[in-house]
Amino acid sequence: MYDGTYTTQELEYYNSPEGVKTRYVTKTHTRYKTCYRCNRSGKVEDIKYVTETCPTCIGSGRVTCPTCIGDKELVRFWKLNCSHYFKTHVDYCFPSQIPSDEVPKIIKLFNNSTPWQVIEKLNIDKENFDKNDLASRPIVGSMLSRLPGRIDHPSNTVVCFNLLEACECEAKTVVYEVDRKKYTCLLLGSDWKIITVTSPVSDHMDDLKDKVNRYCSMRRFGKAWSVLQKVNKFPQAGSKEARMQTQLEERMALVSRLGGNLAIVLCTLFLAPLLYALYESGFYSILTFWLMDKLEIGVLGMMLMSIVYVMYFGMRFCKRELPRFTYNVASPLRRFIRGFIVGTAKFIYLTAIAVVLTYIGITALACKVVWIGIVIIAMIIIIILGLIQNIFA
Repeated sequence: MYDGTYTTQELEYYNSPEGVKTRYVTKTHTRYKTCYRCNRSGKVEDIKYVTETCPTCIGSGRVTCPTCIGDKELVRFWKLNCSHYFKTHVDYCFPSQIPSDEVPKIIKLFNNSTPWQVIEKLNIDKENFDKNDLASRPIVGSMLSRLPGRIDHPSNTVVCFNLLEACECEAKTVVYEVDRKKYTCLLLGSDWKIITVTSPVSDHMDDLKDKVNRYCSMRRFGKAWSVLQKVNKFPQAGSKEARMQTQLEERMALVSRLGGNLAIVLCTLFLAPLLYALYESGFYSILTFWLMDKLEIGVLGMMLMSIVYVMYFGMRFCKRELPRFTYNVASPLRRFIRGFIVGTAKFIYLTAIAVVLTYIGITALACKVVWIGIVIIAMIIIIILGLIQNIFA
């Protein structure tokens, strides 16, 4: 923005015939100041204001309260969550002939088929047991009178009602004696279903189980297995006895497996020279001769491949597929002999298969595949070792 002019006297040097001289020269200057509108930018923004109706209050100048939604009043209330649950308490009254130590065990034997009959049902308001005179009931009066003292509930709960049912089951108590030892049992219902905890049969089973445990501690698993066979014949035997029998048979099978593996090793040592002589005689088919020539497979390699095949699958059979009859016998010597016989038979069967595979050329192909695999693994190992050496070097 133009702001007037001003003059100044400045010293000036100039050339003359006499040499360089000086003189004062008057110069006129123009004065400028910063523009207050554009602030030296050279541009001015022209802002225009437009008046329009407010979209929130729609021109009224008021808005509706989001809390009361314009009602000007609020209602506050307490919300009480109530939950109901039922708690069942059961008590029993047994004849005096039943020993007290057998009562909890007999209770566990009750189930849905037990013929209970409801003889009385009472609806008791809250905990007002006194209004019903529970102690006056015959037989169960003393038990019912003790019932209110056994009902408890947390302090933050209230008892709304009690539903009391008195049930009975027709039962006969039988007391008998065997070998100067007394036993008791209950005959329930009209069909006389027997409920008993101890009996001569259960005592005999317990004696046999003790004998099984004693034989197991002595590591006489065959004897323990033969005794356990008698235990499992009783109808009272359950899953625990069956699981124990399975564990014993697994231990007994170790002897049979030992016999089978020993048979395979001995037969292999005996068969190796005979197998080498057979392969050396050249009994192969034309295809086998051609494969041996092209793949450069020798007799020794095919014999070793056949021996490895027979030993691997023979020992695998003895470990996983040994017949049960080989070890389901009490005598360890008989288990060993049976395992040895089965191992020998399996060895002969696998040897025959190996000879057939060699005759048709499968063994020669297997030898070449194994050799290629060994070479690849060796190369991988060498590469890994070289990388490790370079890294740490």
